[in-house]
Amino acid sequence: TYALADAIGVPAPKTIVPKSLEDVEKYGKTIEYPCLVKPTLSHYYYKKFNKKMVRVYNIDQMLGAYRQASDAGLEIMLQEIIPGNDTLGVNYNSYFWENQPLVEFTAQQVRNAPPIFGSPCVAVSKNIPEVIEPGRKILRAMGFYGYSCTEFKKDPRDGVYKLMEVNGRHNLSTLLAVRCGINFPWIHYKHYIENELPQSMEYQYETYWIDIMRDASNSISYIKESRSIIQFLRPYISSHIFAILDFSDIRPFTQRCLYLIKRVLFYKYKY
Repeated sequence: TYALADAIGVPAPKTIVPKSLEDVEKYGKTIEYPCLVKPTLSHYYYKKFNKKMVRVYNIDQMLGAYRQASDAGLEIMLQEIIPGNDTLGVNYNSYFWENQPLVEFTAQQVRNAPPIFGSPCVAVSKNIPEVIEPGRKILRAMGFYGYSCTEFKKDPRDGVYKLMEVNGRHNLSTLLAVRCGINFPWIHYKHYIENELPQSMEYQYETYWIDIMRDASNSISYIKESRSIIQFLRPYISSHIFAILDFSDIRPFTQRCLYLIKRVLFYKYKY
């Protein structure tokens, strides 16, 4: 994806997929540190090492992370870090068909868990026109069709949104678009089962999506950093929808609580 983005002029972090230890050594002499060692197949890497990626601060750490993944038979990428906090991350959600964006929705990340390198635990619907064209461009170049969530991060060094990833599955935060008036899973179903092509839709801005358990687990550190309880609580006192909590069907939320408690007791995030 990153090589394709570079070829068509969609800004992205500097990235290389090394084929040998020599490639790693060559890249390690030119990149600015810290940087990331990321898997090309994240679910296999996470299953093996219980982490999504590794942040390295020098070439020795980079070589060690490469050897560890290589010994496990896993391919990795070496990628520069786009600096800045969680709020610089945005999502371009779309439904494509025959190279055309039929439905589009954009949202801003507010807080991630864990911060910076985690996945969103709070997001807000916003009109973010800067990512529309680069989002369309990369999906057209990929020949993508159906639903996708394309993630960008604004680089504070030059003010340009950089492509982070293209995710082709409905994720947990899809419920934000549903709450705002665009039900992507239903659109997908109606198209594939009933052959009904969706039409462009308006949606509600400034509505928050909250994964309450993951957000709560990072609340103390966030409040200490921002020194503002009001800022932390703003999503809860604004128009919002919870990721899992629904009092009409409480069981998924209780199961989620048990899962996260287990993670806290037996694991820790490693970045």
